[in-house]
Formats: sequence, structure tokens, C-alpha cells
Amino acid sequence: MNLRFSEQELRFRVSKSELELLCEGSDLKQCTYLPNGKSLKYIIKADSYRESMFLEYEDNQIILHANINYIKEFYDSLPRRDGLETTQTLSKNREIILILEVDIRTHKRKRG
Repeated sequence: MNLRFSEQELRFRVSKSELELLCEGSDLKQCTYLPNGKSLKYIIKADSYRESMFLEYEDNQIILHANINYIKEFYDSLPRRDGLETTQTLSKNREIILILEVDIRTHKRKRG
């Protein structure tokens, strides 16, 4: 799993095998270690909330909650280039776009 930050957008990219784990109800966890003994954890939780996806941030953890049925429908529609996308309202004038996508490449590009 990797996480890409853009202005008011978070893009979570997982492998097909990681998506299969989410379909089974497992969580995905990753940690990036930072200076001074700090770290940033990012987690995708497959759960049964009503929303397709929503974001939480607590204790240096970015947590993407994704509805497991939504994930399973996405898995059944593979391969596809687009991902799951939703917009979460953060405050009256601020939103963040959340994207969950699968890296469907099965082989490395040939160089040169």
C-alpha cells in the first residue's frame, strides 16, 4: 500500500492481493518513520459503515474507513484504471477527496 498526498486529496493505492485482504475484512497498515522517533501510520479499515469511505485522523494515524460491500463490488469490477472516489466535507468551506485504487500492473515495464 502507498499513500499519495496532493492538495486536498489523499490517494491510497493497494495491490490486488491487498484488496483481497480488505475483501476478507482484514485491515491494511503501513508506517513511515520520521525524525525524532516520530512516525505516521496509515490504515485502511474494511468495515460496515454506511458511507462508502471516510477519513479519520488521530494519534498520528490516517485511517481510511471503507465499506466492505463497496470494496467487494470494486474487486468484482477489476481490472479497471479508475478507483473508488468520494469527497468528504471537513468544514463549511473545506473538503478532501479520498481515492482508493488498485495497482493492476502485473509485470514491470521493459526498459530501453
